[in-house]
Amino acid sequence: MKTNYIKTAVRELLKNEGISYTVKTASENIDRDGWQCDGWRVTFTKNDKSEAFDYFTGLGHRKASQKRECIRPVKPDIAGVLHNLISDSNAVDVCFIDWTNDYGYDSDSIKALTIYNLCCENAGRLGRIFSRATLAALSEMLQEY
Repeated sequence: MKTNYIKTAVRELLKNEGISYTVKTASENIDRDGWQCDGWRVTFTKNDKSEAFDYFTGLGHRKASQKRECIRPVKPDIAGVLHNLISDSNAVDVCFIDWTNDYGYDSDSIKALTIYNLCCENAGRLGRIFSRATLAALSEMLQEY
Protein backbone atom coordinates (compact mmCIF):
# COMPACT_ATOMS: atom_id res chain seq x y z
CA MET A 1 0.00 0.00 0.00
CA LYS A 2 2.74 2.47 0.99
CA THR A 3 4.73 1.59 -2.14
CA ASN A 4 1.82 2.61 -4.38
CA TYR A 5 1.54 5.91 -2.50
CA ILE A 6 5.28 6.55 -3.02
CA LYS A 7 5.08 5.71 -6.74
CA THR A 8 2.17 8.13 -7.17
CA ALA A 9 3.92 10.88 -5.18
CA VAL A 10 7.10 10.52 -7.27
CA ARG A 11 5.18 10.73 -10.56
CA GLU A 12 3.29 13.79 -9.29
CA LEU A 13 6.49 15.53 -8.22
CA LEU A 14 8.09 14.92 -11.62
CA LYS A 15 4.98 16.27 -13.34
CA ASN A 16 4.95 19.39 -11.14
CA GLU A 17 8.66 19.99 -11.85
CA GLY A 18 8.12 19.65 -15.62
CA ILE A 19 10.29 16.55 -15.84
CA SER A 20 9.18 13.87 -18.27
CA TYR A 21 10.67 10.42 -18.62
CA THR A 22 10.65 7.38 -20.87
CA VAL A 23 11.63 3.81 -20.06
CA LYS A 24 12.43 1.69 -23.10
CA THR A 25 13.68 -1.86 -23.46
CA ALA A 26 17.34 -1.88 -24.42
CA SER A 27 18.07 -5.61 -24.35
CA GLU A 28 16.68 -8.82 -22.92
CA ASN A 29 18.37 -11.65 -21.07
CA ILE A 30 21.88 -10.26 -21.05
CA ASP A 31 24.80 -11.43 -18.94
CA ARG A 32 26.53 -8.78 -16.82
CA ASP A 33 29.45 -10.47 -15.09
CA GLY A 34 27.41 -13.62 -14.46
CA TRP A 35 24.18 -11.80 -13.60
CA GLN A 36 21.32 -12.52 -16.01
CA CYS A 37 19.20 -9.41 -16.47
CA ASP A 38 17.16 -7.23 -18.78
CA GLY A 39 18.44 -3.82 -19.87
CA TRP A 40 16.47 -0.58 -20.03
CA ARG A 41 17.19 2.94 -21.25
CA VAL A 42 15.66 5.57 -18.97
CA THR A 43 15.59 9.14 -20.26
CA PHE A 44 14.66 12.20 -18.23
CA THR A 45 13.83 15.46 -20.00
CA LYS A 46 13.29 18.97 -18.68
CA ASN A 47 12.94 21.90 -21.04
CA ASP A 48 15.62 21.40 -23.72
CA LYS A 49 17.85 19.15 -21.59
CA SER A 50 17.76 15.37 -21.40
CA GLU A 51 19.88 12.68 -19.81
CA ALA A 52 19.67 8.94 -20.48
CA PHE A 53 20.72 6.21 -18.05
CA ASP A 54 21.16 2.47 -18.41
CA TYR A 55 19.14 0.49 -15.87
CA PHE A 56 18.99 -3.25 -15.30
CA THR A 57 16.46 -5.59 -13.69
CA GLY A 58 17.02 -9.20 -12.73
CA LEU A 59 15.03 -11.94 -14.43
CA GLY A 60 12.96 -12.34 -11.25
CA HIS A 61 11.19 -9.11 -12.22
CA ARG A 62 9.64 -10.78 -15.24
CA LYS A 63 5.98 -11.79 -15.41
CA ALA A 64 3.95 -14.19 -17.51
CA SER A 65 2.19 -12.61 -20.46
CA GLN A 66 -1.62 -12.72 -20.33
CA LYS A 67 -1.89 -13.51 -24.04
CA ARG A 68 0.91 -16.03 -24.25
CA GLU A 69 2.58 -18.44 -21.92
CA CYS A 70 5.98 -16.79 -22.14
CA ILE A 71 7.58 -14.76 -19.39
CA ARG A 72 8.45 -11.21 -20.40
CA PRO A 73 10.41 -8.34 -18.85
CA VAL A 74 8.29 -5.85 -16.90
CA LYS A 75 9.05 -2.16 -17.36
CA PRO A 76 10.54 -0.83 -14.11
CA ASP A 77 8.60 1.84 -12.26
CA ILE A 78 10.19 5.28 -12.29
CA ALA A 79 10.20 5.40 -8.47
CA GLY A 80 12.45 2.33 -8.32
CA VAL A 81 14.72 3.69 -11.04
CA LEU A 82 15.11 7.01 -9.23
CA HIS A 83 15.64 5.28 -5.89
CA ASN A 84 18.60 3.40 -7.34
CA LEU A 85 20.04 6.34 -9.29
CA ILE A 86 19.85 8.68 -6.30
CA SER A 87 21.27 6.04 -3.96
CA ASP A 88 24.17 5.35 -6.32
CA SER A 89 24.81 9.06 -6.86
CA ASN A 90 25.46 9.49 -3.13
CA ALA A 91 28.94 8.14 -3.93
CA VAL A 92 29.84 11.70 -4.89
CA ASP A 93 29.61 12.64 -1.18
CA VAL A 94 32.26 10.16 0.03
CA CYS A 95 35.83 9.36 -0.90
CA PHE A 96 36.57 6.20 -2.86
CA ILE A 97 38.10 4.35 0.11
CA ASP A 98 35.05 4.98 2.31
CA TRP A 99 32.75 4.01 -0.56
CA THR A 100 34.53 0.68 -1.06
CA ASN A 101 34.32 -0.03 2.66
CA ASP A 102 30.59 0.81 2.71
CA TYR A 103 29.78 -1.44 -0.26
CA GLY A 104 32.23 -4.28 0.27
CA TYR A 105 34.49 -3.56 -2.70
CA ASP A 106 38.26 -3.96 -2.76
CA SER A 107 39.84 -0.49 -2.71
CA ASP A 108 42.64 -1.86 -4.93
CA SER A 109 40.21 -2.86 -7.69
CA ILE A 110 40.05 -1.11 -11.05
CA LYS A 111 36.51 -2.46 -11.47
CA ALA A 112 35.45 -0.87 -8.15
CA LEU A 113 37.00 2.46 -9.19
CA THR A 114 35.15 2.30 -12.51
CA ILE A 115 31.83 1.70 -10.73
CA TYR A 116 32.53 4.49 -8.24
CA ASN A 117 33.39 6.93 -11.03
CA LEU A 118 30.22 5.99 -12.92
CA CYS A 119 28.13 6.63 -9.78
CA CYS A 120 29.77 10.05 -9.39
CA GLU A 121 29.28 10.83 -13.08
CA ASN A 122 25.60 9.90 -12.82
CA ALA A 123 25.24 12.30 -9.87
CA GLY A 124 26.37 15.13 -12.13
CA ARG A 125 24.05 14.01 -14.91
CA LEU A 126 21.08 13.87 -12.51
CA GLY A 127 21.98 17.40 -11.42
CA ARG A 128 21.57 18.65 -14.99
CA ILE A 129 17.89 17.66 -14.93
CA PHE A 130 16.89 17.74 -11.26
CA SER A 131 17.40 20.69 -8.92
CA ARG A 132 19.01 20.00 -5.55
CA ALA A 133 15.64 20.65 -3.90
CA THR A 134 13.91 18.14 -6.19
CA LEU A 135 16.59 15.50 -5.58
CA ALA A 136 16.31 16.09 -1.82
CA ALA A 137 12.50 15.75 -1.99
CA LEU A 138 12.78 12.55 -4.05
CA SER A 139 15.39 11.13 -1.70
CA GLU A 140 13.10 11.80 1.25
CA MET A 141 10.09 10.23 -0.52
CA LEU A 142 12.06 7.16 -1.53
CA GLN A 143 13.65 6.39 1.86
CA GLU A 144 11.10 3.66 2.56
CA TYR A 145 10.73 2.44 -1.01
